Amino acid sequence: MQQIKEVFNRQLSILVNQSKSAAYFQYVARVQCCYKDVIQHIFKQSSTLILDHTNNVIVKKEHGAIIGTIFVDESIYAAELNAHREIIALLFSELGNLTLDQVRISVSRGTYKNKHPFTETSQTTSTTKRSADFYNREKDMLTTEEYNTCLVQISKIDDKRLQIALKDAILQWIR
Repeated sequence: MQQIKEVFNRQLSILVNQSKSAAYFQYVARVQCCYKDVIQHIFKQSSTLILDHTNNVIVKKEHGAIIGTIFVDESIYAAELNAHREIIALLFSELGNLTLDQVRISVSRGTYKNKHPFTETSQTTSTTKRSADFYNREKDMLTTEEYNTCLVQISKIDDKRLQIALKDAILQWIR
């Protein structure tokens, strides 16, 4: 009977801890969704630019005041958000029912500077696709005439090792 009670208490404590964790993550998601809505409301079409450079949003209680801190990766975005500080606090209250007494804007440092939770994966793949489309190797290939012109120019170079390296490099670009 003692074992059953121990197992039950242990499982109950795990369940309580999990529900605390779930509540915390739900709150974090609520703050992030609210921040995204606020930025989209303020900046309209350029909101993705601000969101792409946002590293984190934290809302916590300090000395009885509820303080929202927004971390961005560059100072230019911090300056832009700083100009809209009061509007951000107002919209947090209106759109997300989160009353902020103060809004702080900070520039991230270290590894946090590389975190971008608001960047959508579809944007990343479309950017990669655009750069791949931009660089079309087929249109950049050399004709035989262009290749021969390059060889003439390369033969004017005094360093033989450099001549060989350049010839090898342009061989890849012949049609």
